Amino acid sequence: MVRGTGPLGFEQAWLTGASVMAGWISTSLATTVRGAVRGPTLHIALHGGAEYRFGRRRHAPRPGTTMLVPPGREYTVDHLPRTTFALAIDHTRLASEVGALDEFLAALGNDGAATADPPKTEAREQVAAAFWRYYRDDGIHSCYPPGSREEAQVFDRPPWSSR
Repeated sequence: MVRGTGPLGFEQAWLTGASVMAGWISTSLATTVRGAVRGPTLHIALHGGAEYRFGRRRHAPRPGTTMLVPPGREYTVDHLPRTTFALAIDHTRLASEVGALDEFLAALGNDGAATADPPKTEAREQVAAAFWRYYRDDGIHSCYPPGSREEAQVFDRPPWSSR
């Protein structure tokens, strides 16, 4: 959805590789996009001025940071007129890489020596479920009441800064 009047100035380009698609979209007007992605996607914040919403959770990535958009999860993003860059990662290749790293680290053990018992598939599934739960289960997060003073200030001060 376009927010504003005038020429949209829409441009889009994608480069497709064996396991990654890299693309960018640019507009001359502010936009709101709602959708879902098929595979894990990294949106790279080249500029400020974007706000992502996953359910009631809101995120405003700072320039130079990334936003992981998990597959199958609906989201909404409000963009100022700018360019957005994204990397869509093949989920089977990503799962294979994460699984290989998991097996490698488990095989090292505490002393760096290889062990004979690699991790079970069930253990990897539990780790993956715990990781994705953060993005899929809004019930584990506390949210400020909509329109409250606290909600208005949530991005003014990072949680790690001194109050």
